[in-house]
Amino acid sequence: MAPLPKISVLVCTFNRAHLLPDAIASLLRQTGITKDAYEIVIVDDGSTDETPEVIESISASSPVCITAVRGGHCGLGAARNLSLAHARGDWVAFFDDDQVADTRWLAELLRAAEGTTGVDAVAGRIVPVIVGAAPFRLTSTVRRLLGEKSSAIHAMHAPGMIPSTGNVLVRRQLFEEVGCFDDSLNCGEDTEFFRRARRRRSARYVYADAACITHTIPSSRLVSEHLTAYAQEVSVSQIAEDWKDGGTRLILMNSALRLAHLVVVVYPQMIWAMIVGDQGVLVGRRCSTAYNKAYCLEALRHLFLKRRMG
Repeated sequence: MAPLPKISVLVCTFNRAHLLPDAIASLLRQTGITKDAYEIVIVDDGSTDETPEVIESISASSPVCITAVRGGHCGLGAARNLSLAHARGDWVAFFDDDQVADTRWLAELLRAAEGTTGVDAVAGRIVPVIVGAAPFRLTSTVRRLLGEKSSAIHAMHAPGMIPSTGNVLVRRQLFEEVGCFDDSLNCGEDTEFFRRARRRRSARYVYADAACITHTIPSSRLVSEHLTAYAQEVSVSQIAEDWKDGGTRLILMNSALRLAHLVVVVYPQMIWAMIVGDQGVLVGRRCSTAYNKAYCLEALRHLFLKRRMG
């Protein structure tokens, strides 16, 4: 009987038949780890393109065990939970269908996990790669919104760094202890899980800069309206977790800081960007404005509901 894999790499996909081959090929090229030490679980969340045929073709010649599962298009949280149900490894690594992994990605994640006592998850570096001509210079604000993770960003948020499922290795036992992803969420289900795990059992997360993946982003997604709408969506999910962590006091403090940031930093930079015609800074500051305004408005809503109920 073949030994169980040490790592289960979980990939959820939907209508990405054109990107999936490169993503899975990068997983099959992993070095520093034997092919029987990991498996790949692919959840096709109800694709209507050629994704099933692509998965079948890749699986037929794969040197790594691939398990293909068909999902019911019930959202990313549900798809991730379905992939977890089929994972056999002691560790699970989350990977997206529009990413490409460095050849030592898994080896570096595992090295950090096994080299740190009591670690529950290891987050890795995510580098956005724009396909096509970017319509403006990408500021750090926009790059973070697109999912960029780096040692500099980690240093800004440590020790409060929260991993994302774009690049993370998690001890499977953590899901058994605190539960799986909230399948009612369409955004921020990974943030909700990792913050819940930190609240309930003081889960410990570390960062491994050498565990790198690239995230493919078409330039057509770099539209100001799309980015600001996403910033608002992220902000709403953020305040929900802040409320659970610190209640009224925390969201009031954060709201005051965000209002001050708008007045002192964001608005002056927006005015300057409009004067000099710097579209990159202008889009970035619009995203910051959308995020901070959404946070403050959601804070008011939480406080109003609490007052009505209490």
